[in-house]
Amino acid sequence: MTGPVQRLIGVLLLLLAQPAFAAWFRAETPAFVVYGQGSSRQVSAAATQLAAFDQLLRQLTGTTGDAPRARVNVYLVDDARDFERLRGAGPGFDGFYTATPNTIAAFVDRSDAAHKARAQNVMFHEYAHHFMFAHQPASYPAWYIEGLASYWETARFSNGKARYGDYDSGRAQTMMLANWMPMARLLGADWANLPGYETPMFYAQSWLAVHYLASDPQRAASLARYLELVAGGTPSGTAFAQVFGYPVERFDKVLIDYVMGRTLKPTELAFVPLQAAVAAVPLSAVADALLIPAAQLDIGVDPDKAPALLDRIRHIAARYPDDWSAKVVLATAELRLGDRAQARALIDSLVAAKPDSAPLLVLLGTAQLLDHQAASATLAHADAVRPDDYRILFLRALAEPPGAEAERRALLLRANALAPQVEPVALAAAQAQAEASDFTAARALLMPVANNPHGGPAAAQARDWLRQLPAASPVDGTIKAAPPK
Repeated sequence: MTGPVQRLIGVLLLLLAQPAFAAWFRAETPAFVVYGQGSSRQVSAAATQLAAFDQLLRQLTGTTGDAPRARVNVYLVDDARDFERLRGAGPGFDGFYTATPNTIAAFVDRSDAAHKARAQNVMFHEYAHHFMFAHQPASYPAWYIEGLASYWETARFSNGKARYGDYDSGRAQTMMLANWMPMARLLGADWANLPGYETPMFYAQSWLAVHYLASDPQRAASLARYLELVAGGTPSGTAFAQVFGYPVERFDKVLIDYVMGRTLKPTELAFVPLQAAVAAVPLSAVADALLIPAAQLDIGVDPDKAPALLDRIRHIAARYPDDWSAKVVLATAELRLGDRAQARALIDSLVAAKPDSAPLLVLLGTAQLLDHQAASATLAHADAVRPDDYRILFLRALAEPPGAEAERRALLLRANALAPQVEPVALAAAQAQAEASDFTAARALLMPVANNPHGGPAAAQARDWLRQLPAASPVDGTIKAAPPK
């Protein structure tokens, strides 16, 4: 008879013989890719809810899916260390959204019970930023950007209805405990110079202001007119009085009465999800191991953290020496952070084996950027293999030689039309328009970047350029470039 020790050893040997558990799962639709940990059921449920949320936002805003857009990658991160690696030295938010020349991504912290409880709201909040910047790019004030995402984030779906704009106890508690910020100052707040201690109140009051203005059809129409005036350069207080018919100083009492009078209610509407359940599949062992390091590469890493990231990727790639995807990530890491000669040798060998692989052609074109002719040919090939990719178009613009300003401008405008939320692309397109003396078009490209509350150095640069731009384009017959239809 087999004893308990022998049975335990047998169970352990059986477990060791099984393939490694893939901690990450992937679910995708035409609009997004969700990566999550835990189980396929949990990730499938999150992706299914996100598909419904995307449908709701399209319904509310009248957005169609005709124009090709870049997908967003959404990461639901259970490991606190991984989230810190991704977030870098930024503030302690539950999630964040970023758009770079390499990727467009949102990250949600699910590292403990409190974060898991808010994960869906945070996921919806960050996706709302993506939707707004991608499908309705405009010069929105910072309070509206954050307030609208907070207003939409409480969306829920059941029994043939969608419900959004629910009461947010966290925002309300902030308003009870912190000092009220005068709305005249909040509406015109320069996010870059906002004291850190005022940030929670900025979020809370922005949510309340959007809730009050957007939840009533008449006020929503006035809000749209107000935003148009502000985008056109009218001071926020002047625009407010002109549209709403009373001075902005009275808005403080209006909002306090609104929240204290408990008239704040959600909106419900008939809603039938079009997307069936979104299936989630496990990643391979190597994709699982490299998912977070590859994301770090794409969103950018602080120089002081780069050596550790490069070492981590080298270590993982060494465990899978024959894996194609590991070689690609290693080549990317070496090219951006490490030994460029080693990267080029690896890239050349990979392209020789798969000469029509768009990701590999992008790597090769990036490595060739100092050689305009070679880079242009490589990236044109990548564009033919995978058209309408903003990343390829942006690199093609960078590869254009001196004297090809019109071609560079056309490529940048195409890239910006596909991914208007990617700030380096918008800045480069604005610079190209300014160099062509189309200052009006340049200003229109710079304003959304300048007003982004999380824009950082890009927002500061956009504000500096706006101060330097002439007030309008000269009326001298200059040919104006325009985004493609």
